Parts: sequence; C-alpha cells; structure tokens
Amino acid sequence: AEENFEQALEQAITVYGQDHDLVASILLSLGELLQEINQIQQSLFCFDESIQVRTVLYGPDSPSVAQAEYSKGVALLFHGDYENASNCLNRALTIRQEKLGPMDSTVGDTLNTMGFLKLRQGNIAGDEALHPLTKALEIRRTTGNKSKVVSTLQNIASVYKKRKELDLCLAAHADILAVRQEEFGMNDGRVADAWINLGNIQMNAGRLEEATVSFEEALRIRTLNHGYNHISVAQVLFKIGSLNSRQNNYTDAKQLFEEYMRIRAEEEDDPDEEMAQALTIMGDIQKETGEKSKAQINWMSALEIYEQLGYPESHPKLVKLRARQKTVPGGLFG
Repeated sequence: AEENFEQALEQAITVYGQDHDLVASILLSLGELLQEINQIQQSLFCFDESIQVRTVLYGPDSPSVAQAEYSKGVALLFHGDYENASNCLNRALTIRQEKLGPMDSTVGDTLNTMGFLKLRQGNIAGDEALHPLTKALEIRRTTGNKSKVVSTLQNIASVYKKRKELDLCLAAHADILAVRQEEFGMNDGRVADAWINLGNIQMNAGRLEEATVSFEEALRIRTLNHGYNHISVAQVLFKIGSLNSRQNNYTDAKQLFEEYMRIRAEEEDDPDEEMAQALTIMGDIQKETGEKSKAQINWMSALEIYEQLGYPESHPKLVKLRARQKTVPGGLFG
C-alpha cells in the first residue's frame, strides 16, 4: 500500500505539479497509512505537506486544511505528543465550527477525539474530558451515526470508570447496549459484547444478580450464533462461574468451570491467561469443598501456563499460587 501511494504521489506531481488537490489528498492518505504502521516522522511530514498544499489552494481556514490538521492531531495523540496534538485538534475544531457549523459531523469527530485526548492524559476531573465528549455525543446522536455514538459513549464510560463513578459508568454502558440493540437487533454478536461489558461493570459495582442476568443474555446470544461448544461461549461461562464463586455457590461454580474447561479442551488454541485464572479459581473451589489433591493439581497447571506465557517467578500471580499450595497440607506439595 505504501509503495502504491508513493507511486501515485510521484505520478500526480509529474502530471499536475506540487500544488494540486490530488497531491494533497494522496499525501493525507499516505500520512494516515504511515501513522497506522507507526512511521510517525514520515507521517507528520506528509500531513505538513498536505496542509501546505491545501493552504496555498484554499487558504488557511479551509475545511480541507482542517481535515489534514485533524489527521495530524490524531497521529500526534497516539504518538504521545499530547500538547502538539491538542494544538492541531483545536485548529481543526475552530475551522470546522466556523465553516461547517457547530453541529457538523466532523465537529463531533473532533470533539470526541479531544475528549479522548484528555482521557489519555488523565485529565478526568471536572468537565475537562466530559464537556467535549458530551457535546460530541449530542452531535453524533443528531447525525445518526450509531457506531460513532457508541464510540463516544465508551469514552464517557471510561471517564466515569476512572473516576470510580460506577453508577454513571453503568448508565453509559446501558446506553451502549440500547444503541447496539437498535442498530443490530437483539441477537447480534456486538449486542452480546455490550451485555458482557455491562455485566463487567455491574460485577465491579457489586451488583452480582444484575451481572448474572447480563452474562446470561450474552451466553444466550453467543450460543445461538456459534453453538454451545464454542470458545466465545466458554468465555461467558468463565464469567458466570466467577460470579458464583464470589457468592460461595460452589456447586454451580464448579459445574460452570468444568464446562468451560471441556469446551476449551476441544479448541485448538493454546492455553492463555483466562485458562490459568479458571484453573486457579477451580482449585480454590476444590479446596473449599474438600478436594485438596485436585486443588493442588489445578494450581500447578495454572502455574505452568503462567510460566509458558513468560510470567517471571516473582510475578504476584505466581507468588499467590505458591502461597495457595502451602495452605493445603499433605497432597502433592505437603
């Protein structure tokens, strides 16, 4: 793709000269590609060249200049240069508001990115992040782009989560769920994902019964879409099993984790951190229900997975697992 853009750029300059809109457009697209593959300096060079050409053609306050400023701001944001990113985004916002109107979709895009920038900086107190995000949400609802509405709601939810305002975070995730259901219907995989995200926050807020309902809805949808013996179903069983374990419902939790491990055993994927966590919790349940030898086996299996994943010996997860082993006298490690 990079080679094709470069060839197109060379041909456009040969045919039209440097100061042509096609040249500026190719430079912008090439800059966005280079940003995606983390060639930041080359990317910024392309954006600056595009801005320069469009400024010559249309003046410094043109929306086409704002487009290049916006793309440059996004690249700087993901490169961690927040001050210069903010400057670019502010320039783009000013032009877009003045030339396109305060409710234009590109204004919403810019405000959303500015709110995300504040979130990345950790500036979550007060309205510093929420003000641009709330305004972006209003614009995006008005223009009717549901995917962009969800993106902004996710940013708003992240602000509330970092501020530990879980009720407001829950409200944002409930809104995401409603938007997803409206856009895709009740049984789409993206709706299942929204149920899971809502359930995660409910679990963090201690609303375990509500979280169970959310995870069960996700389980229903994923089973409908993929069949019961699918890894995406196992992932939900893990969450419901964890909830039951937290509530000391050991019989139900044990059955859920056994189903989780059965499904995972039929998959060809390698063991991962989730499997290690499942083995750890299963061992904890077995310890509580008197199956101490089985608990030791599962804890050892979890240790082996963490070691395969490259966790150092001093990692807290490994340290805690070894401490668990010592709490059970006799057995394999007594």
